[in-house]
Amino acid sequence: MTGPTRRDWLRSVGAGITGVATSAIISEADDSRTARLRARDVLVPDVAVPNRFTQYPDPDSSRFFDILTGNAPDLINADTARVGYWDGNTQDNPHWVLSSIAIIADETLPRATVEAAAGQSNDEYVAEYDAETGPMIDFEQSHSRTDGAAEWQVDMLRTPMFNDDADNANPIFTDLMRLQFFDNVLLGTVVFGPRAEPPELTTLLEQAATQQRAQYQAYGANQ
Repeated sequence: MTGPTRRDWLRSVGAGITGVATSAIISEADDSRTARLRARDVLVPDVAVPNRFTQYPDPDSSRFFDILTGNAPDLINADTARVGYWDGNTQDNPHWVLSSIAIIADETLPRATVEAAAGQSNDEYVAEYDAETGPMIDFEQSHSRTDGAAEWQVDMLRTPMFNDDADNANPIFTDLMRLQFFDNVLLGTVVFGPRAEPPELTTLLEQAATQQRAQYQAYGANQ
C-alpha cells in the first residue's frame, strides 16, 4: 500500500471539481428563475466536470445524512440530493473524489446540529482510516467557521520509518469539506486528492463551492 485513498463509503459527502466555469448551468426545462428551487438544481452538474472524472452511477448512502437526520428527525423529509465523481485507481478506491450535496428544508436549518453531524462523520472517517493503515500513517484535523460557512480539513501524513520527528512527516492526501449555509438551504462541497499531484486542492474546493453558489443564485434564491 503506497498510502491511503478515499473510502467509497464517504465518497458522496461533499463536492469537488476542477477547471469549471463558476457560472450557473441550467437546462431548458429548468430555465426559470421563479421555478421552485430543488436540491438537485444546486449540485455541481456533470457538464461542468472535466472528462477525466467519471460519475458514480448510484451514490452510496451518506453517513453525514444518517447522523444529521438522526439528530434532527424533521429533516428526514427535506429535499436532499448528492452526486459524486471519481478519478484515478478504481471506483471503489479512487485517488480523487469530486462530489456535492444539497439540502433544502422547510425551515431554517439548525446550523449547530448540521456542523455537529459533519464533525462526527469526519471523525468516524478518520477513525476507520486509522484502523486500516499502518503506524507510519498519521492524521491531522482542523476546523474553521465564518458567518456563512464552515470547513474541515484532514491531512494524511506518512512518517519516515525509524524517525520520531513529526516535522518530517510527508503529506500524502488531503480531504477538504466546506458547508455553506443559506437559511433553509445547505450546500456541501468536498474535494479529496493527493498532495503531490495537480490540481491544487484549495483552488479545487473554491471552484466547487463557487460553482454551487452560482447554481443557487441562478434560481433567484435569497442569499
